[in-house]
Amino acid sequence: MIVAHALTEATIDDATTAIDLIRAVDGGLTSVTGDAAYDTVAIYDVSGARGATVVIPPPYDHCTSQFLKQAGVPHEFVRLTDLGIRGNGQMMTLEKNNLEIAAFLDRWARQKIQ
Repeated sequence: MIVAHALTEATIDDATTAIDLIRAVDGGLTSVTGDAAYDTVAIYDVSGARGATVVIPPPYDHCTSQFLKQAGVPHEFVRLTDLGIRGNGQMMTLEKNNLEIAAFLDRWARQKIQ
């Protein structure tokens, strides 16, 4: 059952709006569902504090990986969330956990690039 929703303008941050909605819901929550725009550390923190599971479908990055595979391009597909690094969008260098991401990328490059 949907207990809260909001339609926002393009200039409004979806994740910030969602945090306000999560906090405003009376009673318990079972889950919080959204797209990749909601895959932020703050959403997980606020939802977890309410006892809710966050359900966010994976983005379409796997399609790019499949295209590269079909084209014969050697590559490695890594989901940061699978490594416990959550809450990241397209601009990883601007995220609050950018040093954690940079450390992973540095380790990966040192292992893979010769």
